[in-house]
Order: sequence, then C-alpha cells, then structure tokens
Amino acid sequence: MIEPIFWLPVVFIGSGLLMLLAGRKMPLYGIPIGIFASLYAFGLSTGLFKMTSQGSITIPVMENLAWFSVPFFSSIFSVRIDGLSMVTLFAATAAGLAAHIFSAGYIVKDRNIQRYFVRLSFLMGGITGVILADNLLILLLFWEITALAATGLIAFRFQRTENTSSASYFFTLSQIGSAVLLAALVYIFAKTGTVSLDQLRNLLKMNFLDGKTIITVSALIGAAALIKASQLPFTSKTAQTAMATAPSAAVITAVSAPLAVYLLVRFYPFFEAAPAVSAAIVWIGALSALTAAFCAWGSSDIMRALAYAMISELGLAVSCAGTNGAYPAAFHAFCLAFYGSLLIFAGGVIISGKKRRSLNEMGGLRYAMPVTYLVFIAAGASLAGIPPFTGFYSKGLMLSAFWQSPSGVLPVIILTYIMGGLYTGRIFLKAFHGERGQYTQNLTVDEGSSSTKGVMIFLAAACAVIGWTLTHNRIFSSITALADNTGSFSVEGKAIAFSCGAAGFALALLVFFEKPAGLWKYLKKLSWPAKAAENDFGFEFLIRRAGKAGGMAVTAFDHTERAIDGSLSFILSKLPKGGTPDTNTATKAILTASFIISLFVLFVALG
Repeated sequence: MIEPIFWLPVVFIGSGLLMLLAGRKMPLYGIPIGIFASLYAFGLSTGLFKMTSQGSITIPVMENLAWFSVPFFSSIFSVRIDGLSMVTLFAATAAGLAAHIFSAGYIVKDRNIQRYFVRLSFLMGGITGVILADNLLILLLFWEITALAATGLIAFRFQRTENTSSASYFFTLSQIGSAVLLAALVYIFAKTGTVSLDQLRNLLKMNFLDGKTIITVSALIGAAALIKASQLPFTSKTAQTAMATAPSAAVITAVSAPLAVYLLVRFYPFFEAAPAVSAAIVWIGALSALTAAFCAWGSSDIMRALAYAMISELGLAVSCAGTNGAYPAAFHAFCLAFYGSLLIFAGGVIISGKKRRSLNEMGGLRYAMPVTYLVFIAAGASLAGIPPFTGFYSKGLMLSAFWQSPSGVLPVIILTYIMGGLYTGRIFLKAFHGERGQYTQNLTVDEGSSSTKGVMIFLAAACAVIGWTLTHNRIFSSITALADNTGSFSVEGKAIAFSCGAAGFALALLVFFEKPAGLWKYLKKLSWPAKAAENDFGFEFLIRRAGKAGGMAVTAFDHTERAIDGSLSFILSKLPKGGTPDTNTATKAILTASFIISLFVLFVALG
C-alpha cells in the first residue's frame, strides 16, 4: 500500500508528458489523463490515511528509490512517509483532484486546454515531490518544479499583458526563494556532509551541531519559507495568482504556498534550538498576516482580495509555527487546502459568470448563483473562524498556542482575526447582497457546469465536517505525533477565535448598511497599508527590474514548450505513412524521451 505512494511525483509528471504526447490535435485527451492521475493519487492517500488512523500501518517509512542507474551515475530519490507528510499529501491530492475536475468544466472551451493540464500536472508532481522528499537536493528540485509550473499557469493566457507581467514578477521572487534554499543546502552539506533530512534530525538530536550552524540553517530555511509564503516585504507575490485561472490559482495559493508551513514544521526542532530566529519568524508572520488582511480589505478586485486573504492565513500559520506550535500550524495549513480552494473556486465562478472582477460592480448575486452563495457561506465562515466550520477549529488551536506564547504577538493576531471577519463579510455582502450592480442589472449569470458545482459542494461539505472530526477524535494529532502543550484546544482559543470573527463580520454589516454613516469613512482609512504593500514597500521597483530576466524566462518557457510540441508534430508528419496510431504515439514517446534524456545528460555534463 505504501510503496505506490512514493511514486506519485512520477505519476503526475508522467501524466503531464503523456498529455504532451497527445498533441494539439487531441487537446481534450488532457482532461481524462489529468483527472485519472489525480484520482489515483487521492485514492492512495485516502487509503493510507484511513489505514494509519486505524493502526493497520506503522509509520514512518523511509525508502531509497532508484529512478534509473547508468555507469558512473545513479538517480536516487530518498522518500519518507510519516504522519506529517501523510496528512499534507491527503489535503494536497484532495485539492488537486478538485482542481482537475473543476477545470474540466471551467476552461473546457479554451483552445490551449492541453497545455493548461500539462502545467497543472507538473505543479501537482512538484507538490507531491516536496512532501515526500527526505533529501534536501530532491526537495529543492521539486520546489523549483512547483515554481516553474505555477509561473506557467499564471502566464497561461499569455496574450494578456497583465498575465505575463504577473508571471514574471512571481517567477523572479520564486527564484530568490529557491536561491536561498540552495544556499541552505550548500551550507548544510559543507557543515555536515549530508543533505538527508533524517540524518540532520539525528545530528541535532545527538548535539553534533554547534549553535552557529543551527542558527544559520534555521535562518536560511526560515527565509526560504517566508518568501514561498509571500511574507513581508514580498506580500504581493502570491497575489499575482489573481491573474491565473481560478482552479490553478487555488492550487498555487491553497496547496503550493502552504508548503512553506510544511517546511517550517519539518524543521521545527531547529527553530526550537534557535529562539532568536523563531522570534523573528513569529513577528514577520504576524505582521504579514495583518498587512495582507488590510490589503484584502482595501482591494476591489475579488480575486486579488481572496489572494491576499490566503496570504494572511498563511502568515498566521507561519507565525504559529515560529511559536513552536507545530501541530496548530500544520492543521491550519491542512484546513486551508479545503476552504481556501473553495473560496477561490467560488470567486472564479463569479467572475466567469458575470465577466467582471470588481466588487463595486457586483451585488444581488445570491438569487442568480444559489449554489455559489451557499458554498461561499461555508468557506467564508471557515475563513472568519465561525463554528462549526473548519477554520474555527484550526484558528482556535492557533490562538491557544499564541495565548500560551511569551512572544507578545497576541494583540496583532487578535486584530488580524477581526480583520479576517471584516474583509470576509465585505466580500460576501458586496458580491451577493444588496441591489444588482451596474453591469449585472440585466445580465443572465451562468453559474457553471455540473462538475464545477459538484466540486464546490464537496469542498463545502468537507469544510463543515473535517475540523470537528479530526480534532474531536484527535485523529490529526495522533497521526502527526505533533501535539504538545500548544495542541490543546483551550476555552480561551475557542472563545476569542469566534468573538473576533463575529465582531469583524458585524463591522462589515454596519459598513454595508452605512449605520452609522461615518463608519465607512473611518474604516476606509484602514486600507492605507494596502497602498504600501501593493508595491512590496518599495521593493517592487527593484524586483520589476530584475524581473525583466524573469519575463524573458517566462517567454522562453512558453516558446520551448511550443517548439517541442511543434517539432514532434513535424517529425511525425515526415515519417512513412501507414503506421498505426499506436505506432505513431510510441514513436512520439520515444522522441520525447530522447529529447528529455539529452537535456538531462547535457545538464549533468555542464554541472
């Protein structure tokens, strides 16, 4: 049961290559191939999750997989499945399957649908690879695959200038994060002679690492995670996904970006031994969460507001991980994969159905979009921390950890929780309530296909039951083995989480109904940090300059993909006629494999 799990990255990347082989003449082949790979991955992770919770399988399990071996060179993939990686894999594959099915009904008419599913499969391959890797070098490889695939998905509609601009900005910041992670890898190898995460944990446990090494490793890993999670001063990195299609944006923001939290939790023994670095992460995460909450409040673009909401949620989890609250942080990242994906799916249905993105042009959509309205309630209540939905439990657990922490960050967290209820209420009320907006007055709104609605209903049901199920029965804590004194769901955490979310939503109601009349003018001033954060506090100019190289890389990525596909089609057209479809497909597979192997050999030779 366990061994097939280890090959999931290969399954996803292989399905992407198979879709590439299908050719542009058969683009719809990408839909069943991508869905089948996602369904296979979700089935395996679900079975493993169930068997582990029942005690049928003992974890952790480690294994070295040889992808291939030739004279003087072998490719070894060190993998590990433990409680943390298993629950993270379950959430990732569930959200990935939802994104694939949602995409089938959301962009089925797009003529480049094949390229979209190729990139989505590569993104899922990178995500599962990061989760399973027990080797920093392999982790870095898949970390980079997620960055490249996410960049390609943001730039999917490359005809639009804003898409390519957002993609180049995202790519540039991602490469900065990858460079920091590479620096951590080089430093660790130079100091210890290993890049195995398991061996690093053992070295730390046996006190073989000096204080300077621990602090440096913690600082580099923490910096890489902060950039991945779009924390200060780069809060607008993940917000660039607002230009991506909704299902791909959901995977990038609610599954890929939370890998930063996974990395922090994976290295949490190092942060426990480096209190100064932990304190820095606590405050950077908390201030990032608050800043992103202000940005979500001040943004009129619904997709951008939701992207900033995800950054704020990630900031809370990052800050909690810094307090040594590994269990609450991991659980919040787990829950975010469900309600974060659902929020962005719902936002995508809204902008697809009414062809407008501005909240100021919306209103009264609850009757035209009843399913989207109901699922948004479930996701929005989770985001605001309202029971009985998932976010209430994860936010309550984190608040319990902050309550016990001596860091002094609790007031910032409480304000962030209130802002969460405020901006969630604003988005919900302006989109679904009130009078119909200027552009929706006489517009017949399409709520999407049955597949898109079915996926949203499934995720809404998950938001309603997962939080209570996993915390009441202590399934999550027993599987992950992360629960400690910060893992208790205290009365204070429950009460404050609910009170803050409810207070924020009550403020949103007062603003919406303009009672009292001057309240909106006062609260509108709260959006001033958004203006500074929108350009990353002055860093945007420098990054945009560096991003010219990123833009060239995005363009080169797109042209390379097209050139491979075109070259294969041209070569096949020159082959002798009369071959069967199976023969032609096999020939195309051989040519693709030869091309990839040639690139790999060239890379090894140059390296």
